[in-house]
Amino acid sequence: MAITKIQSESLNLADTYDFTGTVNGAGGGITQADIWRANASLTISAGVTTYPSSWERADDTATGKIGTGISHSGGVFSFPETGIYLIQYSPLYTVSNDVTYSIARIVGTQNNSSYSRLTDMAITCIQNTGGNNYYTGTTTCFFDVTDTSNCKIKLQHYCTHDVNLSWSGDDNITEITFIRLGDT
Repeated sequence: MAITKIQSESLNLADTYDFTGTVNGAGGGITQADIWRANASLTISAGVTTYPSSWERADDTATGKIGTGISHSGGVFSFPETGIYLIQYSPLYTVSNDVTYSIARIVGTQNNSSYSRLTDMAITCIQNTGGNNYYTGTTTCFFDVTDTSNCKIKLQHYCTHDVNLSWSGDDNITEITFIRLGDT
């Protein structure tokens, strides 16, 4: 079989091409992207609190997801396929007094047992209105999901005072985003 060299300027990149065999360098793109939001009132007590099951997948008409999506049960998020995931968590808290110390945390396990800190973020006061202080921030980490049965994450909060987690069933006020970036 003769091999014909095609000059790159002769390819129309808007066309669809069918290939057989192995095509190298044509990445599969993002195969999982999902966003969840807090959907119920939650008072977080002083000390360390692991968030319970008050989460729902964002379901606005303009919100979409890629792939089957992340699973959630009892405060634990599980992954549908292995790979390296970008996780971004953005909580919003209200409290009627000043919080001396407040941290939002993502913890993860790769053995479905012992959780360790993936990231800590100091929550900062962004506004004081009518006797309420509003605290927020965003924390980001990568998580290597090597086994979908054993690799999971939870969200925790540590503070010196009780705070209220802000939520909405219609808006992403307190949210967590998951994007699978590539293979592990």
